[in-house]
Amino acid sequence: MTPTATDPTLAPSGQHTVTVWAQWHPRQLRDGDWDGRRDEVADGIVTAVDRWAPGFGQTVIDRFVQTPLDLERELGLLGGNIMHVETELDAMFSLRPLPGWAGYRAPYPGVYLCGASTHPGGGVWGASGRNAAAVVIRDLTRRRRR
Repeated sequence: MTPTATDPTLAPSGQHTVTVWAQWHPRQLRDGDWDGRRDEVADGIVTAVDRWAPGFGQTVIDRFVQTPLDLERELGLLGGNIMHVETELDAMFSLRPLPGWAGYRAPYPGVYLCGASTHPGGGVWGASGRNAAAVVIRDLTRRRRR
């Protein structure tokens, strides 16, 4: 993502901000830990982008690297999983986040769920919030009719 493509006020004239999201890094590294290897892994990501956008790496002035360990420490995301729940067949569609908890309603009256742990998951920005809002509106409309 390049936010400055639509809002040039986010960077000095002639410069851009770029977000590079490299998903599916494990919480536990085979060799070492995230605190010791964050820059090495980030360098590898920049090198990968450079293959498709030659010269990209030379234009990087600064960077912010957020690892799965950071996500766990700072945001409380267990295992650094931005999807909250693994995106696997046993936790998708009507089973997301748990069997009996799908449909954006918690098993407690008036409590609703949305976010990366609900369908369709965290990769579709805003979709679960929109879906949950539709359920809330439907429930409120039904209550008014009674």
